[in-house]
Amino acid sequence: MKQVCYFLLIALLCIGCEPVSLQNREIQGIGVFSVSETKKVTFSPGNLYYDRVTRTWDFFEGQYESLTINNLSSPCEHPRGDHWVSNLFFEALADSIDPEMQLGRKIDLFGWGTGDYPTLVSKDAADYATFYDWGFNKIGEDNTKVWRTLNYDEWDYLLHKRPNADSLWAFAAVYGCPGKIFLPDGWVCPDGVSYEPVHGNIPVMLEGVNNYYKDEWSIMEKSGAVFLRYSCVRNGTILWLIESMSGYWVASYTDETHGVALGYFDDFVKKSRSVGYSVRLVKDIK
Repeated sequence: MKQVCYFLLIALLCIGCEPVSLQNREIQGIGVFSVSETKKVTFSPGNLYYDRVTRTWDFFEGQYESLTINNLSSPCEHPRGDHWVSNLFFEALADSIDPEMQLGRKIDLFGWGTGDYPTLVSKDAADYATFYDWGFNKIGEDNTKVWRTLNYDEWDYLLHKRPNADSLWAFAAVYGCPGKIFLPDGWVCPDGVSYEPVHGNIPVMLEGVNNYYKDEWSIMEKSGAVFLRYSCVRNGTILWLIESMSGYWVASYTDETHGVALGYFDDFVKKSRSVGYSVRLVKDIK
């Protein structure tokens, strides 16, 4: 009798409990951003990366995270002194070895439109003829075609045409990592942090302006702030740790061999499609 009552109690407690659905496991986006007069998106929680061993895609948990030199398997350091202090380049093994084998297990720098071939490191821009969106893939627990890459017109609207656009993005540093911060529509600066819409040609590390660490960044992120870290760029199997040369791919192109990217000092730059840049995806809000 006691056993019967025990199971009955469990059954009663479970009444009204909702089963865990796939929707509850979906990756949550950050902020709400207008990318046209009629379209809004939310950003992925971090940059995209690919695991070559498991052949799976996922996002970094932190918006400031990057693999940097770990994009290559056995980097060899060559310091130079003709640019920035961080102007170092890393080259993997000899050219006679299969270039794909020189990549690290996880990579987060991709050629333009290489969602179907993330390990492509050819320096021939003709090998990147078709843009295959990275969001066509299954990313984390999400289904395929949930995420996508913004095109030029959408980025241009976000940067310059949405209401109060110029005050909703700026240079910033998170945990000491340089980059740009983008704020959602109608954003109001929350208590406990400060923010200045700093644009233009400025030093990589801002002194006392838009520098966010643990507590401050937690407040900013909860308010919908998106951070794009600029750290490095890959050319074949050579990696340059130069913030000003790094970028984020855009789903647009200028000609048969060049794609459009978000630059560091420039809003947009024209780059060979073979360059390895970072990727940040968005999800449409319907």
